[in-house]
Amino acid sequence: MTVIDSAEDYLAQTNLELHRFREKMPFEPSLFSLVTAAEYRLTKAIISKADNPYLQYAHAPEEIFLSRLLYRLNPALPAETLIRNHFETLLQRLKRL
Repeated sequence: MTVIDSAEDYLAQTNLELHRFREKMPFEPSLFSLVTAAEYRLTKAIISKADNPYLQYAHAPEEIFLSRLLYRLNPALPAETLIRNHFETLLQRLKRL
């Protein structure tokens, strides 16, 4: 089982009621990303495992893991919400509803 596959199991066992609200840090990727062939294959493997519409808004490794669960729980979040809020914060809000 990979880390991405087990992320949802971990979150189910973890109490997300930490009452901390994380803001997203602005992300500005470089114009040209130079990576090795191995790094490129790893990136493609991560994308294939975590593939969902919210993945494009993930700005941190933990958000990659959370994106699949967040999309499954609420597939209709507006782009503005995904851009401004850390996925952990959004999951905390969903759990309170």
